[in-house]
Amino acid sequence: MTLEGDASLCDPPFVRTVILSSGSQGNVTLVEGGSTRLLIDAGISVRAVRGRMGALGMDADIDGVVITHSHSDHAQHLARYAAAFKVPITLTRRTYEELELASKSLDAEFHFIESSQLFRVGDIEVVTLPLPHDAPQIALKFRCRGDTVALVTDLGHVPSALHPFLRDVRTLLLESNHDPALLAAGSYPHWLKRRVGGTFGHLSNEQAAGVLRKLSPTVERVVLMHLSESNNSEALAYRVARAAIKRPHVELMVAQQNSPIVLDDRPPAQLALF
Repeated sequence: MTLEGDASLCDPPFVRTVILSSGSQGNVTLVEGGSTRLLIDAGISVRAVRGRMGALGMDADIDGVVITHSHSDHAQHLARYAAAFKVPITLTRRTYEELELASKSLDAEFHFIESSQLFRVGDIEVVTLPLPHDAPQIALKFRCRGDTVALVTDLGHVPSALHPFLRDVRTLLLESNHDPALLAAGSYPHWLKRRVGGTFGHLSNEQAAGVLRKLSPTVERVVLMHLSESNNSEALAYRVARAAIKRPHVELMVAQQNSPIVLDDRPPAQLALF
């Protein structure tokens, strides 16, 4: 799928990322490249999106919504997004079917993508990769004139295709959902513990660390995403990840459920901008 725009002509020449919310209660990330703004997922309310963007001095004008999968913490407010923002919604056909959107008569334009595809929305080039989860799920990679950001959450194990997928990434948003000991000792029912910790559930801190031990040399920044409130802590996830990253200059951050994180707008170090 190709829409208007040319990802090779982005101005500013980097991908700006704002993590509006990340965690079990809801997930939304704003990605901006050139003159194009995309909301990734619809896990918090329209009011919360507008309020958090407004608090950052940003208007809530966007050009599209991309949905990674059908679980409620990523898609529960999609109908309201369609009504409020009136922009195209991009998702896989399987996610469209799981959300039963055909029966909801939404006044929305849907663009269907494959789970492994390259497409463009405005000035942003997007690459997808299927991930192992208990709903059809995709990783997303966003490119704008040599800068690349990847969003990889909601996967129960690390597929062999992930490391090649991350080869050109500068900023990696990576799930670090739970600590297995905390999960085992916690209050979740047994079936939910099996689901979260299973091969189609969520990445543990140590599984995330396995990805970080093999980071591409292009990576300059890592943000730990989708932390469980019950089965993890920021300090624990950060400590495990920091120990796994071999290059001390790589910036490491932890995303928040209720406090947006703006990733700074510095251009990629390797780009000549003049």
